[in-house]
Amino acid sequence: MIWLIVSGLISLIAGAVLLVSDLFFSKVSEVTDKVVVDVDKVIKPYRIIIGWLLLLATVILGYAALVFPEYWQMHFIWPIALVFGLLFVAMPAIADTLSKYANVLIFPTKERLRGFYKVVGAILLIAGAYILVTAILIK
Repeated sequence: MIWLIVSGLISLIAGAVLLVSDLFFSKVSEVTDKVVVDVDKVIKPYRIIIGWLLLLATVILGYAALVFPEYWQMHFIWPIALVFGLLFVAMPAIADTLSKYANVLIFPTKERLRGFYKVVGAILLIAGAYILVTAILIK
């Protein structure tokens, strides 16, 4: 019984925080909207090596997919390794272009999720009230 009351209170508190705390979520958005690691700078010197390793992985995974048909998942993995291996080895300029486009499409948490905070907060408030009423009626 106590776990129902505790879960209801947690839901009410979380819902209230989501509804009234734009400052909190703007701080969270500042943390989550930062680039943590620039993958391009990290792998650029090793791109050819990574490409050849991916091509080697393509051969190994393709062979394993043919020899062991019960591992049908390999038929999805080796083409992906082949595409990225060829991209890194044979077409580094295209890889750079794709990387620039991928860096632009980062998900902006603050702008996209601000409306969802309010909806989720209202849902949590309703759920918390429902849980508490249920806990009281069961008692």
